[in-house]
Amino acid sequence: MPEQAVKLGPRLAAVAAHVPHGARLGDIGTDHALLPIYLVLRGVIPSAIGTDIRRGPLAAGRRNVARQGLSGRIALRQGDGLAPLRGGEAEAVTIAGMGGGLMLEILDPKREALAGARTLILQPQGGASGLRRALLARNWRLAAEELTEEKERIYTVMRWERGAATDQPGASAPVAAGGADADRRRFPEVWAEYGPLLPAAGGPLFRRVLQAETGRMSRAAAALESATGAVARVLLDELRRRLKIWEEMESWLYPSD
Repeated sequence: MPEQAVKLGPRLAAVAAHVPHGARLGDIGTDHALLPIYLVLRGVIPSAIGTDIRRGPLAAGRRNVARQGLSGRIALRQGDGLAPLRGGEAEAVTIAGMGGGLMLEILDPKREALAGARTLILQPQGGASGLRRALLARNWRLAAEELTEEKERIYTVMRWERGAATDQPGASAPVAAGGADADRRRFPEVWAEYGPLLPAAGGPLFRRVLQAETGRMSRAAAALESATGAVARVLLDELRRRLKIWEEMESWLYPSD
């Protein structure tokens, strides 16, 4: 695997773009170690530790690291989540391709391995809203979030920094009047679901996210149309209510279409 062949797809490239320059990296679930190799070769980071619970991908990762002559700068360790890391070894931690719930289990704030880590770059496969709420409650600040597309699937990439965010949805402090905060009050459920940054940025990928959710709710509502039970009617009313909010949010963000 020559240096020029070390390429990342759009999903991992978006993760790489958020890694702080000069940080010592802990890449959790490193697989074939492409992300740390890519970052070290380009001079973004001086060193990295990659962890993976699976023996096969880790062995392939070691071969990739050796081919690049990076065995002295990238260490690969087998183990579950953050367990192979010692406190202070990583200033930035990347986790990609896992569900948000699993990420929260890995990022248990009592784990010593997170000591010294100032930045988290996360790419959850589902469960993003729960992940955001939990990390805000654990005194992390959502510094950046973006959507990217790979093979016709849309992915979320988040960068978190140490420090409570009193100005973001889910934080305890009240929002100020005007600007984006007023927009949050207009569509509080949408902002709570997608966080403070994606709705503010808008863009074509976020519109597709909104449309996918309205499509899902429309199909669920259609399936309940013929139901006669009281519980089903309550569910149908709630789906219709939320569907209207999502459609209004799309019309507000994209008024020209």
